[in-house]
Amino acid sequence: MLVLVFTSPDVQTLLTNVSMTSCDEDLYFVMVSVPATLSFSKRQDSERSVDGGGWLMFVQSMMTLALMFALGALVLLSVVLMRYMLRFEIIFLLGAFILEAITAVPVFLSVAVFGGMCFDRSWLQYPNYNHLSWAYALAVVAFFFHTLAAVMLLGEAFKARERRRRANNLIYNMQPRS
Repeated sequence: MLVLVFTSPDVQTLLTNVSMTSCDEDLYFVMVSVPATLSFSKRQDSERSVDGGGWLMFVQSMMTLALMFALGALVLLSVVLMRYMLRFEIIFLLGAFILEAITAVPVFLSVAVFGGMCFDRSWLQYPNYNHLSWAYALAVVAFFFHTLAAVMLLGEAFKARERRRRANNLIYNMQPRS
């Protein structure tokens, strides 16, 4: 990765401006003079505003939120899977259901917005040659899997509640030893 970064023509122009400067006898530091036109030019400012309008930032933020909620659900499910705190199994399952249901919403929003705006001419010069990649198809599949996981977690929470009710009834109905 570093080889690719340092073989870039922009970096080569930056490295011509590198000089070693001594501020003390034993301490050297590198001074790099970066022209302001490289990172703050009007050309790049217009490219930055065109490259991904507000909708692309919305898609990225929704997918980031979905990732955070999905990881939270995985943490709760790992606690249930380890059978660590069985007292709170129903609460953890309901929490995982809520997080998975919340995860499905931003994934759906990002898939819908990106699918609707990907052929827009404002951010892509030739949208006729654009096509939705496998990543978009996997995002659609991820939406369905998150929705299915939420429904299955809700069903599992109801089953866990029924198991707990039956276990309590079994304890109360046991005959004492005489």
